[in-house]
Amino acid sequence: MLVKDGWTEIEGVATHYLRAGGTGSTLVLLHGGSADSASLSWRPSMDLFSRSHRVIAPDLPGYGSSAKPDLNYTVEYYTRFLGHFVQQLGLEGFSLVGLSMGGHIAGSFALQFPSLVEKLVLANSAGLGTQWHWQVLAQLMVKMPRLHKRIREMGHRQTMKLSLGKIVHNLEVITDDLIDEIANNAAARGAGRAWRSYLENEMNWSGFRHNLLDRLSEITQPTLIIHGSKDRLIPVKWARKAHQLIPDSRLSILEQCGHWPQREKSVEFHKAVLEFLES
Repeated sequence: MLVKDGWTEIEGVATHYLRAGGTGSTLVLLHGGSADSASLSWRPSMDLFSRSHRVIAPDLPGYGSSAKPDLNYTVEYYTRFLGHFVQQLGLEGFSLVGLSMGGHIAGSFALQFPSLVEKLVLANSAGLGTQWHWQVLAQLMVKMPRLHKRIREMGHRQTMKLSLGKIVHNLEVITDDLIDEIANNAAARGAGRAWRSYLENEMNWSGFRHNLLDRLSEITQPTLIIHGSKDRLIPVKWARKAHQLIPDSRLSILEQCGHWPQREKSVEFHKAVLEFLES
């Protein structure tokens, strides 16, 4: 299925999104943080999902091809942005999938706008707990912006490959094309600003300052929690705890999988999501 580009403006921010499919129920996909984008996380998935769904994946402000203004990037800001975005596109009654930071936003959105979200998928989601594995490094990047800038500028291929090896468990997914796309995202003017702002606003030395843990029991939508068993960023115990707290939830732990389940365990991930959406 052909993936097309779309553009809109939300609160004065030029926003790029990908769209595919024209029939079936609507599925909105949210990417993660750092140097991520709609294309990086979701373009391969859109080919599969769009066979039975209308699929839309925005580049969140500060990421991908969307504008990167100097704003206060918080989960609250992104939740409000998503509300305006779906309104602008005339979307009502859709399923929402969030990966990592995108899961943090998706969970917040489902709580704030329950009538809009029919089903919720949280994939290796941030915001489901407090402490995470890289919280000290995250705070160092916030407190030492030159370190953050230096890390993002370490753009030669071997360094990027080593960094990705800490994120994914299945190293076979680290292709030359993947490294090129990440390098291009990281090199874009203003790239990194939104990620650093998110870390500064949402975290402290103890971990996530603002999380959804105390409100997970309020999520009313049928929810799929999917997580890689070998995720070195977000603890798998968060997914298990969320499953206990969200009333109408199912849990899928993908074995031998890290933080990018849609790429590392593509067949298992897409099968689990499609079966959940069609149930």
